[in-house]
Amino acid sequence: MNEYHKNNNENKDRIYIADMKVCDVNGDCIPDIVWILGKKIYEDSPLLVDLTLRIRCGKTCNVNDYPLAFDAGINPKLFLGDFTGDKICDILVSIPTGGSGGYIYNYLFSYVNNVLTPLFDAEMFNQGIPLEAEFDDCYKVRIYNENLGINLTLDVSTISNIDELYDKNGKLISPTSGEVLALGGLYPIDMDFDNIFELASIQRVIGRYNAETLGYVRAIWKFYDNILNLERIEVVSY
Repeated sequence: MNEYHKNNNENKDRIYIADMKVCDVNGDCIPDIVWILGKKIYEDSPLLVDLTLRIRCGKTCNVNDYPLAFDAGINPKLFLGDFTGDKICDILVSIPTGGSGGYIYNYLFSYVNNVLTPLFDAEMFNQGIPLEAEFDDCYKVRIYNENLGINLTLDVSTISNIDELYDKNGKLISPTSGEVLALGGLYPIDMDFDNIFELASIQRVIGRYNAETLGYVRAIWKFYDNILNLERIEVVSY
């Protein structure tokens, strides 16, 4: 306990730059500077706390700080690019949380006219698409959300020890559920090569326990009509 307080006191006022990018984010055609800043509890740990988004206006040199509600993570990253089609860079913040779940927390902001505006509900979006996972006969897992009209099938025939769930004819011995976890990755992609970015999200599908990875749900999201829309969803084997 004493060692913890010693390290905490040594680092509590020291600011670390987790990432920095340069792009016009406020729409005045002059490049701005964007940082993610944080503090360390332990000098030798990659964990940063009190995460803050800092933006310096390239025209006026004014600096604004925006503390992030989800304010702790491992090696936070920035991506600046146009997601809305207004030809102004938006700000994507990705914060890996560490741990066995492999979760990642994300924000997407517009900063037009120096006003920070969320482009999606971070609390809801980072939970991922709500999906159920149920084992089925013939070494298949059904991944679905009836309300959203999503019905996907995952082949798990190559998963180690999966045959414990099936008889010699490939029939499921007893009802078994898996789970589709929250977001584990979010990546900018330009599918149309038009300099307007989409987002690709990843959710891990597990079986009977967390270490039993069955595959991944991949989804493509595109911003239009002032909201982020689900364009495509698929499932891939592990």
